[in-house]
Amino acid sequence: MPPRFSVILPTYQDWSALAGCLEALSRQTVGAEAFEIVIGNNNPAADLPADFKLPSNAKVVHQPKPGSYAARNAAVAQAQGALLCFTDSDCRPKSDWLEQAENLFARAPDANRIGGHVEMTSVGPEWSVPELYDRIFNLRQERYVPNGYAATANLIVKRPFFERVGPFNEELFSSGDKEWNKRATALGDRILYGENVCVEHPARNDFATLRKKHFRVAGGRFRMKGRDRKRLWIPSPKYFFPALSSLKRILAEPGISGRQRFLIWRMDYRLRREELREYFRIRSGESAKRE
Repeated sequence: MPPRFSVILPTYQDWSALAGCLEALSRQTVGAEAFEIVIGNNNPAADLPADFKLPSNAKVVHQPKPGSYAARNAAVAQAQGALLCFTDSDCRPKSDWLEQAENLFARAPDANRIGGHVEMTSVGPEWSVPELYDRIFNLRQERYVPNGYAATANLIVKRPFFERVGPFNEELFSSGDKEWNKRATALGDRILYGENVCVEHPARNDFATLRKKHFRVAGGRFRMKGRDRKRLWIPSPKYFFPALSSLKRILAEPGISGRQRFLIWRMDYRLRREELREYFRIRSGESAKRE
């Protein structure tokens, strides 16, 4: 009998984070027999570390083609569950994650997708400025879902509907989840927000890590919008001046000092400039970065 759930986990040379995710999944209230874990290993070397412990309900699919969306597609192709439950190797699903998803679908049987809540966590008791930035601007599913999409850090999809929409765009290193959900929404499907369908995600805690994310975002936007490298493009003013829209979001976040708010706004401006630099690099003919 096939499992009720297939947890889809892409990973790329991040075995310690993956081990933590698998440990969190071992505590699911539905029981190990109810779900399988399909790991899309995006490491070209293919082999797992010799001392890596794989749960009995997990299997590994090797996908050498670069990109997490290629890894997800490879894992989905080998999955057997009725619900495809996407998360990331650095996430920590709450113990009732799968149970809450199943319950939400039971209350709304016409829906095919759930964008679950992502709870950001800090490394220490005090949030650093990069962590606060990440908490404010990234993985805000409650903002994404009303616009018809959700991040694959916490996305649950009924298998028949996923097959109807089709696989992720493997040419994208970023924003592939948004592109896929855009196709899903175009079919007339609504997406549910699952506040209790929750995973934890560590906030990025340094500027370099945030910059890498913005590089990936720039590449994803370029491909998703089908930009022509030869066509004249005038960048938005948001890349040259501190954005008032960002300041509004920063001011709306509770529990942050005035100094922290200023530093977060300044970081937002720096990251936008880095994103613009990457955008021009791609337009010059260079390849988008995966990390």
